[in-house]
Amino acid sequence: MTTATVLAPWFNRVAQWFDDRNLTTGSNPQKQYGKLLEELAELYQASNAGDVEGVKDAIGDASVVMAGCMHQLDGVWPALSETPPPKSMPHCLNELIEAVAKIPRMDSWRHAETFGFPCLSIRILLSQVAIEHGLTLEQCEEHAWGEIRHRTGKMIDGVFVKDA
Repeated sequence: MTTATVLAPWFNRVAQWFDDRNLTTGSNPQKQYGKLLEELAELYQASNAGDVEGVKDAIGDASVVMAGCMHQLDGVWPALSETPPPKSMPHCLNELIEAVAKIPRMDSWRHAETFGFPCLSIRILLSQVAIEHGLTLEQCEEHAWGEIRHRTGKMIDGVFVKDA
C-alpha cells in the first residue's frame, strides 16, 4: 500500500471534521497559520526534550492544520511519493522553521496551487523529524485523528477552541 492510497481517506476525514465544526468557512488560512506556528513550537520543544509522544502529537496536529488549510483552499493534499532521505535533526528543524516562515510572503493563502508547494515541503520535513524519533508521518497523522475525531468546541474569532 502506498502513502497516497493511505492518505486520501485520512485527508477526507480531516476535511469532513473541518466542515462539521465550521472551520472550513468560519475560519481562514491565516488563522490556521497561527495554529500551525503553535504546533511547530510544541514540536521543537518535544524534539529537544526527546519526548517521542509529544513529537507524535505535534507532527500529527501540524498535519491536521495543514490539511484543513488545504481543504479551505479547495486544494489537493500532497502525497509523499517516497521516504525522504535522513537529515540531521537540528538541520531538519531549522529547515522546517524556514519553510513555514516563507508561507505568508508567498501569497499562499489565496491559492491552493501556491500553498501546495510549501505544504509538501513541510510534510517532507515533518516526515524526517518523525523518522528521527522512530515514527512515521502516517502514525503521527492517525494519532492526531484519534485525538480530534470526537472533539467538540466552538469558534471564537475564527479559531476553534476545544471544550475542556
